[in-house]
Amino acid sequence: MVTDALSLNLGQIGERAAVGKLSNELKEKYKELIKWHELNGFRNRTYHNYLEVNTKIVIDTAVSDIPVLIGNLEMIRDDLLQEMNN
Repeated sequence: MVTDALSLNLGQIGERAAVGKLSNELKEKYKELIKWHELNGFRNRTYHNYLEVNTKIVIDTAVSDIPVLIGNLEMIRDDLLQEMNN
């Protein structure tokens, strides 16, 4: 049950970040920091192939990939704020 909730929350990250919510310009600018297609792919697997989601992959993603993603998103945020202030 915890893994199910975790999987859906990880899918929401892909939903917010990769599926038409951000401009192509922004995605192109930060493509070295964020692997947008992987976020979208994870989202698709989580939402559309729910019964086939691998629990180990979900846990590994949460433990290993999400902290890196958060750090990269914070760098993007800081960069955008700096652009706005210049």
